Amino acid sequence: MSNKEIQHEGIICAINENKISVSIIQKGACASCSVKSACSMSENIDKEVDIYNFENLDWKIGEKVNVCMERSMGSKAVLIAYIFPIVILLIGLIITLQITADEISAGIAGIMSVALYFSVIYLLRNRLNNTFKFTMEKLDSNLSYNSKL
Repeated sequence: MSNKEIQHEGIICAINENKISVSIIQKGACASCSVKSACSMSENIDKEVDIYNFENLDWKIGEKVNVCMERSMGSKAVLIAYIFPIVILLIGLIITLQITADEISAGIAGIMSVALYFSVIYLLRNRLNNTFKFTMEKLDSNLSYNSKL
């Protein structure tokens, strides 16, 4: 794995004409803990990633694969999903509080501005799908195949 990529092991769970769905289990810090069996905390998160525009190769349901993404794309995703909404919320709160001096109105305006932001993100989801590029390579074979999103 290069320092420029984020990789996760996954299993192909569905194959359609235009996408492959890969189930990924992200393991938290608990995976390496020696007392994890006695702990009730579980940090394993099951996520599903859809990979589009792949070449029609010999992919099979249940096959183990590596799903890779450039590290810069991960930073971009964090900006879009977390940083921008917080900044928009704060701007909406501060501006409305300065104009109306009413905290309830400011809270509602902040929430509405974040809701508007995520509505725009939803409308631009196809463009974002083209921005975030995943590659997928087989784990079981010696030959690896890269499938660009």
